Amino acid sequence: MKTNYKFIGLLVLAIVLGVIIAWIDSGPNWDDSGITAAMIVLVSGVISIIYPSRPLIWGLAVSAWIPIYGIIKTGNFSLLFILLFGLGGAFLGSFIHKLIFKKN
Repeated sequence: MKTNYKFIGLLVLAIVLGVIIAWIDSGPNWDDSGITAAMIVLVSGVISIIYPSRPLIWGLAVSAWIPIYGIIKTGNFSLLFILLFGLGGAFLGSFIHKLIFKKN
């Protein structure tokens, strides 16, 4: 079985960037949900453009950390809505990749 180093590297990158976004969002002086949502869409979308065959994984790897933190800290399950931004960005990135690099 061949190890896919590109997939593993991008998965680690997606998780690290997702954790950084969640860390910034959980700061006491951060109150800009729009920027947080945009960063989640952007990061998951760019990673999905690079590796378009796994948009579900990219969307969850980037966006799952804010809901996980919120559920653990406050029990706020409404934060699961944030997963839609990551999944939307990832599926959009996959679609863009297929538009740009379509095979005739």
